[in-house]
Amino acid sequence: MSIWLLAEIVQTLPNSVTYAIWSGARTALVATAGLVAIVVGAVLLNLQA
Repeated sequence: MSIWLLAEIVQTLPNSVTYAIWSGARTALVATAGLVAIVVGAVLLNLQA
């Protein structure tokens, strides 16, 4: 689905703008996943203590 969405967006926006948005969204998603992993790990460690 993400490739289809990217193909649709490229038809209306310039490639440089599309790449910047796509990279920013991916970076935000990875940062959020990392934060969730850290919080879950901390909670699990506190439950074991």
